[in-house]
Amino acid sequence: MTIQPYVCTDPEIIALREKMAALVKTHDLPVFDFNV
Repeated sequence: MTIQPYVCTDPEIIALREKMAALVKTHDLPVFDFNV
């Protein structure tokens, strides 16, 4: 089983990322680090 690198080409994923970015800006939150 090969693990493919995560590529954001799905429109829903792109929209979700944009929503997250907008939320971070709106609420002045620290940027989440998902590598923790």
